[in-house]
Amino acid sequence: MSIAAVAWRFQTPLRQTCKVLCAGSHFPAGYHYTKQVLVERNLVNNVQLIRAATEHEWMELAPTVHVAIPFMERFHSEFIHAASQLRLIQQMGVGLEGVDIDAASQKGIAVANIPAYGTGNAQATAEHALLLSMMLLRKVQTDL
Repeated sequence: MSIAAVAWRFQTPLRQTCKVLCAGSHFPAGYHYTKQVLVERNLVNNVQLIRAATEHEWMELAPTVHVAIPFMERFHSEFIHAASQLRLIQQMGVGLEGVDIDAASQKGIAVANIPAYGTGNAQATAEHALLLSMMLLRKVQTDL
């Protein structure tokens, strides 16, 4: 796909309310926090935040959304190809293994994540590694 074909998604402003899909039932606090930020910044008239807990729900919404946030869900090529208005897939974390990046690239959809620095991910991972190390030293018998 040419750069010009991709650029329209970002150079052409939306002339309607931006529909943001929060896919999955995980991280309800992330959904509520995002909604709170939209209210605080007076963006509720410009951005419609939609929560879809099941794959069936978000597949139905796919043709109408502009931004998709996979809360621990996999965005496979079927979803990406069904999402004709999609401009961005924004992962709320470091990994992108749940997103079919090739399919998104073919359709000119930007895929982004939030780097670990400054978000607490790196610290939480380090704390978890220390916990597991201490459990091994103490020979804790448990299934994680």
